[in-house]
This record gives sequence, structure tokens and C-alpha cells, in this order.
Amino acid sequence: MEREKHLTKIIGEEAQRASSQEIMKEHRLAFVVHSEEVAQTLETFARKKDRLIKVIPSTRGSYAKEMGIKGSWLVFETSE
Repeated sequence: MEREKHLTKIIGEEAQRASSQEIMKEHRLAFVVHSEEVAQTLETFARKKDRLIKVIPSTRGSYAKEMGIKGSWLVFETSE
């Protein structure tokens, strides 16, 4: 919780002087909108120290496109 508050403060301050892309690259982080189920899956990958190896942009979902929402498949490699 404290880390989230700190990141929010830093990003808020930096957003006034830099683009979100620059901030994400500098801090090596990304904010992703997702379901609780996806959060649990990502937490499992992180706990196992799996590595993100590829991002595949989704080309489907006309509703999401209409709303300006883009999605991607995140491909992980197991750490074992």
C-alpha cells in the first residue's frame, strides 16, 4: 500500500513535466486495467519469477476499440 502511494505521488509529480510513456520507461512499470482473475494470474507469474517475453496486441473487440481501449496478450516464459 505504501509503495502504491509513493508511486502515485511520484508519477503525479512527473506527469506535469513528462509524458506517461517517458515515466513508464524510466521507472520500468506499466499500469494495466484488468479483472481480478487476471490480477491473480499475474501475481502467480511474478511469484514464480516468470519472465515476460512478448506482447501481442489484440486485433479483436470492436466495443473496446470504440471505447479507445486496447488490449494485448502478455506471453511469459517459466523460470524453471
